[in-house]
Amino acid sequence: CASCHADGNGNIKRFDNWINLERPEMSLVLRAPLPQSFAARGGYGLALCRDRKMDQTFTRRGVLYGFGYEHAVRDLDKFPSQKWDDTWPTEGNPVTPLASTNAPLYQQMLKIIQDARVELLARPRIDMPHADLVGNGIVQGRARQILPQALPDPLPAVTATNGAFGFVRLDWEDSARMIGLIAEIHRGKKDKFKPDATTRIGRTEQSSFWDTNPPPGKVHYAIVFTSDPAETCGTLKSGAVFDYQHGDGEQRPTVVGMPPGERCPLVSFKPERAAPVHLTYEAPKQDRQTQTDILPQAAPRAGSVALAWAPVGVPGLTCYDVYAAQGKGKPARLNKEPLRVPAYMDATFHGMKETRYAVTAYGPTLAERKPPADKFWATAKADPVREEPVFKLAPDAPGLTLTDGAKFEDGTLVISGNGHAKLPPQKELAGSPFSFVLEVMFDEAGSMPVLLGFGRYKGDGWFFQRIGGGWRFHLADTDCDGGAMQVGQWTRLVGTFDGSTARLYQDGKKIAERAIPEMPAPHNAEWRIGQYVQLEPAYQVHGKIRLLEVYSRVLQQE
Repeated sequence: CASCHADGNGNIKRFDNWINLERPEMSLVLRAPLPQSFAARGGYGLALCRDRKMDQTFTRRGVLYGFGYEHAVRDLDKFPSQKWDDTWPTEGNPVTPLASTNAPLYQQMLKIIQDARVELLARPRIDMPHADLVGNGIVQGRARQILPQALPDPLPAVTATNGAFGFVRLDWEDSARMIGLIAEIHRGKKDKFKPDATTRIGRTEQSSFWDTNPPPGKVHYAIVFTSDPAETCGTLKSGAVFDYQHGDGEQRPTVVGMPPGERCPLVSFKPERAAPVHLTYEAPKQDRQTQTDILPQAAPRAGSVALAWAPVGVPGLTCYDVYAAQGKGKPARLNKEPLRVPAYMDATFHGMKETRYAVTAYGPTLAERKPPADKFWATAKADPVREEPVFKLAPDAPGLTLTDGAKFEDGTLVISGNGHAKLPPQKELAGSPFSFVLEVMFDEAGSMPVLLGFGRYKGDGWFFQRIGGGWRFHLADTDCDGGAMQVGQWTRLVGTFDGSTARLYQDGKKIAERAIPEMPAPHNAEWRIGQYVQLEPAYQVHGKIRLLEVYSRVLQQE
């Protein structure tokens, strides 16, 4: 594809237009290289590819995006217009490298798109199937209020109804007096029970909630409405607040990071909780079965075993458990929380020994969680761990390039101006545990500089930055924050990820630890040192890096 479609830098513009996640088989990336179909009932082949370079001056316009969401704040006349050809340009001879839908390359590409569809439906966008049922449901827009919302008086009534898959839906008043309130949903064993942390099954700022695992028979609920601007003003969820007293020299507020669990400093309001609203409801009977005839594929990796299996049931609602056993030992369930995607990485249990693996599926509601029969187990042994680093920063490091403003002085990378370093994706790190060792000194604090831009926020890969006076190790939609930064002082930082937990160390001391729900997806674009993957002044590093090593294994603290 790149031989015709890529620009001078090897980038393909708007590749997303080629992918159809609703119907993967209709993706243009699959249909354009197929011979044209003349079947009576139609077919997939379009034969649109030609043996010529693509016109790089034309590309489908997309969302305008800069350091903010520019499409949301620009007038309509600021959006560029474009003229489309009435017909597809026919210059050049048709190129059909995919002979048919049975071609191995076609099948490989189709599976990638199908897997992406399953992963997306496990965390659906608001307009996708079952978005209100999967996980914590729909995440609504923030009220962003600073003044507290008064508790409702009188309290709203709560109703319950049967929903899809045997779920129970709870509803209450949707009005102006309820905006900004948090509803805690509790489920107890008897009527008029006293709600506490052990009975809480969810929280929402919406006017409804789905109980996706109600016990059969009578179910007792209690809904507690809470007023707490520290959570609903919109700053706590982002992990950062704006310091309007200290700008960055351009009359813009400085972003100040907030450690996990700390309350928003914009308010000093003590949370208020209303009396519980109780409700008893007869839940419908459900077919709670566990599917045990799933045979996973177990692929050895360096220091780990990658498991994958064919998805079953309803994407996003069907959950999976992974079991492992060695010798005659009793099977152990590896995942702490139910998995919603058909993949798992064993980075610790195997202990470099031959291990058997099995998978069970259940849902949409929970069933008995137990390992399957012996015939549905796969066996694998992790490959030896690579001791040396996958990447080591040096002037002659393979694939490393410097932009203006970045240079090496006596083996130390010096970053100034808009400079940074780039390197190609490190394929050996994809889907495996990893560690990084970094020694850095900042010449100035900057706004929220990104030292290692190896992925995107709440997206693929991972990154490491300074934010709010400390450090952030972000991966798989999770922040591992801690420590403190001093300008003009050398600091040694180590980050590790063992497949389930991220840890961060500063000068030999552990400063943060967070559970990570899943393995980060590979980041297949350029990796950046001293800048984020999306170039912005706020992410620019000004300082020096004298050591950077990245390993495909977990380093121990000692």
